[in-house]
Amino acid sequence: MPESRCQADLAHFEVEPASPVSPTSPNEKRAFKEALPAEWKEQSLYRREFAVLRWIQRTIPRRPMLPVALFIHHFASEAILIPFVGVFTWVVSLPAAGSTTSCMCFCVSLNFGLKWIWQRPRPLWLDMGKVSEVWNIGAVWEADYSFPSGHSQSLAGVLLCAHFTFQLTMHWLPVMLLLGAFVGLSRNYLGVHWCSDTLTGWLIGSLSGIAWGLLDPYAALLRLGDPLISTVVGLGSALAVILLAAVCVMLTTPVQAELRAEWLDTAVRGLELSRSSSDVRCVAPEDE
Repeated sequence: MPESRCQADLAHFEVEPASPVSPTSPNEKRAFKEALPAEWKEQSLYRREFAVLRWIQRTIPRRPMLPVALFIHHFASEAILIPFVGVFTWVVSLPAAGSTTSCMCFCVSLNFGLKWIWQRPRPLWLDMGKVSEVWNIGAVWEADYSFPSGHSQSLAGVLLCAHFTFQLTMHWLPVMLLLGAFVGLSRNYLGVHWCSDTLTGWLIGSLSGIAWGLLDPYAALLRLGDPLISTVVGLGSALAVILLAAVCVMLTTPVQAELRAEWLDTAVRGLELSRSSSDVRCVAPEDE
């Protein structure tokens, strides 16, 4: 990374280099601090996590990590996974596939509720990269909250649930665990999640997948052979998830509009910076 270029970029910001926030003027900095909730005014945790993300981006080679991370970003999202596992269940027509699909839906719903409760900003919402030197390497956009990681939670849950419901050998268990952890690492590499986001998402997803796979509620309902019971349980579960999400929304105080606007503005400017050809070498240096 060209030190002179990055140092010149840092000089444009009137904040101390350790700060993860990069407003462009003292007035913006003051407005940002006033908008911060009390629990986020001490940002020592963010500073430590920025340091870990910076180390990840500088240490892992861009090739092949960037293409793999972008593939996971685009094709391992809930919008792709839910239709995929649905079609998979239809084609395979096995109870194991139905259990895996229901586990996926549970993980996505739980992740939505947890994100709304915590409302944690993403790394790239706090700094575009010129101060923290954590960059939007893949020029990707995420508009929902950060904690916990949805990719990590959903993939870990599906992989672990599939391992038990399809009765794979125990040799595959560490493979499934490592794949789920690698998904989280790819999210850290892109700078879209804190390490605590991906670790928590991986843990919740893994525990959910193991529990769902061992209990296998879908197969248990099929063994009863009563369509009415299956319908009641299915509709009741869906209603419970909807009510849980509604309760989370109603009981959680939304982040102040001024603060969220600041976050998204920083994210947009970081996205523009990552797409700028003049800053490509500073954002994501090529491997030598």
